[in-house]
Amino acid sequence: MADDDEFTLAPSEEHSLLLELEGEWDVLCRYFTGDDDLTIEVEGKESITMLGGFWAVGTLTADVMGTPLHGRSSFGYDPERRVYISTWQDSMNPHFYFFEGQYDMVSGILHLSGRNFDPRRGAASLYRSAVHFTERRAHRQALGGRRRRLRHPDPRIPVHPPAQEGEAEVGIA
Repeated sequence: MADDDEFTLAPSEEHSLLLELEGEWDVLCRYFTGDDDLTIEVEGKESITMLGGFWAVGTLTADVMGTPLHGRSSFGYDPERRVYISTWQDSMNPHFYFFEGQYDMVSGILHLSGRNFDPRRGAASLYRSAVHFTERRAHRQALGGRRRRLRHPDPRIPVHPPAQEGEAEVGIA
């Protein structure tokens, strides 16, 4: 019989970044709906725990315009594809969201994107996420809408390249 240690995988250096996510967080989400004058800000609380050394699993609670929101997230790193991966599910819609991307060590931003269902458009859209960690127990997220680019608070730091022509942008930053 083989030694059990042969089958034990150790977290990579990239996985160690996920340890920074563990804890209790104050979250500010900005949702850009695509209408230039309509931005919805939502404050919430997120609790993130580690699942082994590979996954950061979060539970978010917030109030969205009088409606309670409960959401679940997961963050990991795929060592085969060399990308960070993330999922999102919440109590306000039946769709499963999947993101992947890279961490920018200079800006401290985790850039993620994925083609996910946009209930407002009734079709798949490009969702872009840029997670900014402002201090140990607070981070910002922004959900960008159609024809609106996500922006970093410091205008010198780009968040994402623009979507291709005809492609909607939605995202969490």
